Amino acid sequence: MSEAILETRGLGRTFTEGGRELRVLDGVDTSIAVGEKLAILGRSGSGKSTLLHLIGGLDTPTEGQILYRGTSLHELPEKEIDAYRRTHVGLVFQFYHLLPELNAVENVLIGGLIAEDGRTKSAIKQRAESLLERVGLKDRMKHRPAKLSGGERQRVAIARALINEPDVLLADEPTGNLDADTGRSILELFHELHAEGQTMVLVTHDDKVAEAADRVVTLVNGRLAADLPPD
Repeated sequence: MSEAILETRGLGRTFTEGGRELRVLDGVDTSIAVGEKLAILGRSGSGKSTLLHLIGGLDTPTEGQILYRGTSLHELPEKEIDAYRRTHVGLVFQFYHLLPELNAVENVLIGGLIAEDGRTKSAIKQRAESLLERVGLKDRMKHRPAKLSGGERQRVAIARALINEPDVLLADEPTGNLDADTGRSILELFHELHAEGQTMVLVTHDDKVAEAADRVVTLVNGRLAADLPPD
C-alpha cells in the first residue's frame, strides 16, 4: 500500500455563531495515499467542505491534527503553512474564484508568481500556457472570465491549481455549478490527471462524481460514516 501523504487524526472544528457553538467536524480520522483519488461524499452541511479547507491549510482545526508526510501541519511556523498552501496543495472551487480583470493565462500565471520558488516569470508563463493547452484551452488563453463558459472557467481554475505542481489536488464541488455534459468533461479531465499520477481529493454531494474515485469517505453531521471502496 502507498504511503499516506495526508492524514487527519481526531480532527474537529467548532464555529461560534450568535454566542452558540456549532460543531461542524467531530473526531475525523482518515488518510490519503500517494496517487489516490479520494472522494469525500456528504449532503450540504455535513462538514465536507470544512474538512477540505482544513486539509488545504485554509482553516485551523479546533482540535486534532492534520499530518502532511508525517508532520503535524498546524504545529509548523506560519511561514511554512503558507508555503504548504502555495506549493504542496492545489485548490479548485465550485465557483472558480478567477480574477475578472485578468485573462486566462494571467489567472494561471499569478498562482506561480505567488509561489516565489525561484522560477522566472517567463518559465512560469510557459508552464501556464502549457497547462491551458493541456486542459483544452489553447485558443482561449487571452479571454477574460466573462468571455468564457462555466466549463472553460473551471478548466482555467484547474490549470491554476496545477501551476506549482502540487502533491495533492483538492476540489470542492468541482462540477456543482456546471451542466451535466460539462460536468462529465471536467470529470474526464480529472480522470486523465489521476491516471498520470496526480493525487486528488474531490468533495461532492453527487454519487456519480464519487463513483469515479478509488475510495469514498462519507460524512454525516461532521462524523465519518463510511470509508469504503465504491461499488
